[in-house]
Amino acid sequence: MLLLCLTACGGVTTTGAECPDAGTAVSYANFGQAFLASYCVSCHGGDHAERGIDLSSESGVAAYAQSVVAVAGEGSSMPPGGAAAPSSAERAQLVEWLSCGAP
Repeated sequence: MLLLCLTACGGVTTTGAECPDAGTAVSYANFGQAFLASYCVSCHGGDHAERGIDLSSESGVAAYAQSVVAVAGEGSSMPPGGAAAPSSAERAQLVEWLSCGAP
């Protein structure tokens, strides 16, 4: 629900997340794709993406990156209760990856 509110209001303009000065080694290939498959795309993927939020592709993630950082990286409201949830370390990697432009 929070993700819907954030995206409906034009997204999050700032989350406090910044790319490390040294950049990141975290990429779609070595992290993002598996993370999204494990925790996001069962609800936010393909033709049946909840609330129209499709995170099954790099372009879809880029479109919602700030909101994903806010609710699934820095926040913990996604995935919703009852679903498998990422660890704190995985959430930190998600924030790093998206804050660095999701390479």
